Amino acid sequence: MSTEIKQIGVVIVDSGKLLICDPIFLREWKHSLPTRQFKDIHTGKVYQYGKDFQNFQEVLLEEKTVKQLIEEKRLEVVIQDTKHEFSYSALTQSLADEGLWQAKFAEGHKGLALALAAQDGEYAVMGEWQEGNLKKIWIEFA
Repeated sequence: MSTEIKQIGVVIVDSGKLLICDPIFLREWKHSLPTRQFKDIHTGKVYQYGKDFQNFQEVLLEEKTVKQLIEEKRLEVVIQDTKHEFSYSALTQSLADEGLWQAKFAEGHKGLALALAAQDGEYAVMGEWQEGNLKKIWIEFA
């Protein structure tokens, strides 16, 4: 049985993340980043960055800036659970929690995509052929 191993390409990591996915499923990718929201602990009102204020130095309540209100704990960050969507924020949230992300289809089964944390850099993508058929690929993180 003849086996041939050779480099078939490179992958560049610039975000500390690597995504493996069938390109047809990219149409499901949610391109928007999550909204940054902050809740007033006294009134329950939610303020959204970019809508209710444009920067953290802007005066929002009682002659105080958004930054001051956050520091004083008057405003608290609204945590958004994006883990179950196919998006950059879901990928980032899951990688921070677990180091790996197995994206699921809307129906709940695995296989939509796989992501992992990786050091920024350029890495060789290797392939192994047996009897002329591609049998394995791998990325050398060295």
